[in-house]
Amino acid sequence: MTAKTKQMIRRILLTFVIIVLVLVFGIAAYIAVWQNTHNFTKTNLKYYEQFLQTDTVMPRLDALGDTLDLDFQRTRHVNILYTSTAYLLTASYNETEYEMQKQVVLQKYEFETETATNVSGNSFDVRFSVDGFDFGVLSLDRYNGDMPHRFYCIGTSDTEYKIAYLYFTDIDLDVIPSWEDFLRHDCGWE
Repeated sequence: MTAKTKQMIRRILLTFVIIVLVLVFGIAAYIAVWQNTHNFTKTNLKYYEQFLQTDTVMPRLDALGDTLDLDFQRTRHVNILYTSTAYLLTASYNETEYEMQKQVVLQKYEFETETATNVSGNSFDVRFSVDGFDFGVLSLDRYNGDMPHRFYCIGTSDTEYKIAYLYFTDIDLDVIPSWEDFLRHDCGWE
């Protein structure tokens, strides 16, 4: 092999290494930007109405009674390993209407009564309180839930006269160590 051939091989290898490094750094930069731009919260009720076109569990807006205010958040987190989506609707009422709507919720929905355990052996409380709201996870069997990958829960606040409805999905989630942290980080709870 001549010196000229060896030099040409070195140049080709160097060019190859540079191309690989540029690709690696480019992909890493793209992933970092892509990750950051795909975490969002949307608050417009049109996104809730779009969701209702395929969901039969969450309440229709016209079935919420005489609300004083509605707050909606769709929170979505996307990264390389998982995608999570939460739909959180909170209805505010006066005291009388709240008591009526709370009874409607208790009659319409079926709640889990025992701690849920998934196939991995992880246990989940199905009743919890956050910020004065008492939450209950809806029946996993009746509403096609799979804890913690896909489930519904409803929370009521007897002091603020509010009812919160939540649907959450994340196929890769294995545990929920803290319901409060989960609601704040993954569901847009404020």
